[in-house]
Amino acid sequence: MARPAAKSGTDFRSSQIIAGYFADFYCYSHALVVEVDGAIHEHQRGYDRVRREAFAKLGIRTIRVKNRDVRDDLASSPPFLEGKGEQNQKSTLSSREKLIQMADEAKPLVLLLYPELQDQAAVALGRAFINDPTFRAIVPRMPDAAARASVLGELFRAMFVLERRTGQPAFGVVCDGKVVAAAVTEGAGRASMADTVMAGMGQMPRLIRAIGVDGIYRAMAIFRVLAQSHPTEPHLYLQALGVDPDYQRRHLGIALLDYLRDQAAARADVSGVYLETATEVNVAYYSAKGYQVIGEISPLGVRMWRMFQRVR
Repeated sequence: MARPAAKSGTDFRSSQIIAGYFADFYCYSHALVVEVDGAIHEHQRGYDRVRREAFAKLGIRTIRVKNRDVRDDLASSPPFLEGKGEQNQKSTLSSREKLIQMADEAKPLVLLLYPELQDQAAVALGRAFINDPTFRAIVPRMPDAAARASVLGELFRAMFVLERRTGQPAFGVVCDGKVVAAAVTEGAGRASMADTVMAGMGQMPRLIRAIGVDGIYRAMAIFRVLAQSHPTEPHLYLQALGVDPDYQRRHLGIALLDYLRDQAAARADVSGVYLETATEVNVAYYSAKGYQVIGEISPLGVRMWRMFQRVR
């Protein structure tokens, strides 16, 4: 397997995929991966080791630096870019400054979504999930993508109301003055199916207008299977994560995944983060962030992968 395409000088590329794994920064000229990290890596050493070994097989060296060291020790030459002479020193400083700038740009700010922002988040998620197999099974006879996005937006509005009533948090990323990426999550103390149904009764008129009675029955059949398929060990649940198509490929989804991972790692009462995906290409995407496939389910004939990211 070849290394990624050559780049000149000491340029770094952020969020480079190598051998199926994400690297924070990659420099071809030095065959070097730089990981700028914090305390979370104390809880995922196994995954980091496997990733480092995969890079090593390609002749790529991996080093880890603390975020505070990159910022606070700018004057010293980083050991992977040491050189002699004024030109090399200038190149070293330029590369270090570029690394800091890229770190700022590559780490979008994740915000708690207060209720007044959740309508925007529902619109973004509706657009993000227009081709998701699960939602196509719930709303099977709607070929127009714009109409499907509008209906899904209504579903996510109802979901946000339900999450608020059961005390569950949602997170997102704001760009251009609006929410363009969002994650709907549940804590380890999830509400029972009966409590969920009771909390959602007030949203029935909205749901009936959006997907009809048949759609509600199909949705409940899917969610019943999902509720019965969680791991037995305590975990955080990533119920839905999506990025508006106009804002994809900006690492916003990665920022949300990292944020949720940090939330799990900071808690001694949970073992990791659990999710399901019905999109096969997403299996590799989540695997690159440390998730492992732990099984499959097929509610209403929709193939779904169950995935778990262990933090301890």
